[in-house]
Amino acid sequence: MGRWWWMGLLTLACSVRVEDYGRRYAQARCEREQRCGSIAKAVDCTRPDLFADTFPEQPLLNAGLVSYSAIDAAACLQRLRDTTCTTPVSLMPDCRRTFQGTLGEGAACQDSPAMTCAAGLVCGAQSSCGTCIVATGEDQRWTPGRPCDVGLFRYSDGGVLADSICVRARGLEQRCSPGIFCERWLRCTDAGVCAFPEPLVSPDGGGFREAGEPCGTGQVPCKEGLRCVAASCSLLLSNGVRCDDDADCLSGRCFERRCTAKVPEGGACTLDGDCAELPCIAGRCDGAITVCR
Repeated sequence: MGRWWWMGLLTLACSVRVEDYGRRYAQARCEREQRCGSIAKAVDCTRPDLFADTFPEQPLLNAGLVSYSAIDAAACLQRLRDTTCTTPVSLMPDCRRTFQGTLGEGAACQDSPAMTCAAGLVCGAQSSCGTCIVATGEDQRWTPGRPCDVGLFRYSDGGVLADSICVRARGLEQRCSPGIFCERWLRCTDAGVCAFPEPLVSPDGGGFREAGEPCGTGQVPCKEGLRCVAASCSLLLSNGVRCDDDADCLSGRCFERRCTAKVPEGGACTLDGDCAELPCIAGRCDGAITVCR
């Protein structure tokens, strides 16, 4: 009994409740951007009015189209705190596993806004309703009507489509070639290794512009998390600060010339951009989604 009690306690400590996920994910992303220099240190990442307590997958979760892993969520948040600033969140495996599709073979599905078919299945549609079908696995021969599984792509030595097999995209620092692709956000270098793209370089040898450095048309762009204002790279603005455009604000919303938190589900809105990861439907931020049947 003692052993199971301790295991249960450990699992609880290494997991994140779904009702806490939105807040904790937003806080972890904010702290990561502070560590990486994209957000001012003075910003309070725990302020509830600064980051909306929602997440993009919430409508899918509410509709039962994806499941939630509390353990992977905890690992994702820890990875956000530990990984280098050059590692995109999309390449963090725990974050990718936090939400998984639930639809079985033969179920009506849609590729957008997220993958809703269960592991090993793909949606046989590009932009309209389709059906969850069995995916072609790694190193298996590709056939029309059975796309490669997530993270795989078609490859043929001779370039003949009918001879293609599904192979896994190469990860960071793995070998690649013109026909062996790297994972998303990576590029195959001249040395045949998957790496992050090199930052743009200005004639004087500098990379992306830092806060306070000059910017503008024809200049090297500001680094992520900065905005070009009055020909100078500036930190994004906190809520309550005067703004001219949504892109000026840390929250992504400039309302009545002030940076403002995005509207949660059910709140009044005018445009989709007013809402926190939800569309604006009939004047309200609506979490309902269209489900293919």
